Amino acid sequence: SRLTSLDGILVFSVGGGNVEKNISLNIVKALQLAKSVGAKVFGIVGKDGGFTKQVAESCVLIPVVSQERITPH
Repeated sequence: SRLTSLDGILVFSVGGGNVEKNISLNIVKALQLAKSVGAKVFGIVGKDGGFTKQVAESCVLIPVVSQERITPH
């Protein structure tokens, strides 16, 4: 990767990734790399925000309106 501290990464995800539940580990690994090189992390996520919300400088959390339509919203 050529990611540096001059870069930023934007995550647009339903759940934001979760290590404990083994969900979207590609997102988690990308965010870990970003943090390790000092890149900024931003997110637009749903549910509880997951790992993205934990590590992001700025994160927009979209509230769950209907359990049946989490992904489409």
